[in-house]
Parts: sequence; C-alpha cells; structure tokens
Amino acid sequence: MNNVESSNAQKIKKDALNNVENLSAEDIMKYIRMGIATLDEFRATGNLDASKRKRVQSQLAVFELEDTDFNNADTIKKLTAFKEKYPESEHVRTGKADEKIARIQKGKEDTDFNNADTVEKLEAFKEKYPESEYARTGKADEKIARMKTAEEDNDFNNTDTLEKLEAFAQKISQQRTDT
Repeated sequence: MNNVESSNAQKIKKDALNNVENLSAEDIMKYIRMGIATLDEFRATGNLDASKRKRVQSQLAVFELEDTDFNNADTIKKLTAFKEKYPESEHVRTGKADEKIARIQKGKEDTDFNNADTVEKLEAFKEKYPESEYARTGKADEKIARMKTAEEDNDFNNTDTLEKLEAFAQKISQQRTDT
C-alpha cells in the first residue's frame, strides 16, 4: 500500500470510528469485513450501543461460518453446495467460488491427462473433457500420435521373424487405410 492509499484508509477508518453512532450494524460489518477497523476498535469508541454490537457479533459469526465452509469446500460438489447455501456470499458475488471450481476442474483434467498412459485412456479423456486445454490445443492428439508411433516402433523392434514382419506390415497398412 502506498502512502496515498494508506492516508486514505486512515481517513476512512477515522471517519468511521468518529461516527459509530450514525452507522448501521451493516455498515460496521462492511468496515470490519474490508479490514478497515475491528469490532474492538468500534467498541473502544464507547459509542457502539449493545443492540448494534450484538447484531454485528451475530453477523460476524455467520460470516465466520461462511468463510469456514468456503475454505473447507475442496471439491466441485462441496463448492456447488456452498454456492446453493450462500448465494449472496462475498465468495459467490466476487466469483471466488467459481474460480476455485475452475482450479479444481483444471487440476482434475491435468491429473487425468497425465495419467492417461494408453491410446484408449486418451481417447476416453477427450470424450470426457472435450473443452479442456488438452483437447482444444491438440495436445491430447499429439500424445496419442506419439503413443501410436512408440507402439509401432515397439512392434517393429519385435519383428524377429519374417512372419512377424509381414504381420507388422499388414497391421500398419490396415491402420493407415482405417484413418
């Protein structure tokens, strides 16, 4: 934070603390949630009446539970449930929940792509994640082509008899006419 921002933040804080009696519980919550001032600082002014303080404390408890639920939501299913339970949450309104879902989804795609160690698994990956980076950019197709080349090389290296060589040639010829 630069000096101007720090000066502005201090002015906002001072104004809020000097006008506690004119602020609603919701306004006080906004200042607390934004990190401008703490409940203890508002209380220390001596101008925070008991009913307003109780509403703020109650709302803080709700936000703490909401934050805990968000931080513990480590699967797409849990995050989707979080969004349904707290549709007005700051995490939902600011897009943080969707960003977290996207990171988890990307992680699943990365893991599945890296674990796809056969042509069949890669083909299944492409069907499961047709919009993934790997499918869209052709990386999955490149990996499939490398695997097929490696299989062909391995098959060729195992052609130690004329019969195996002829079978290999026929297999390659058939594969190329199929594609």
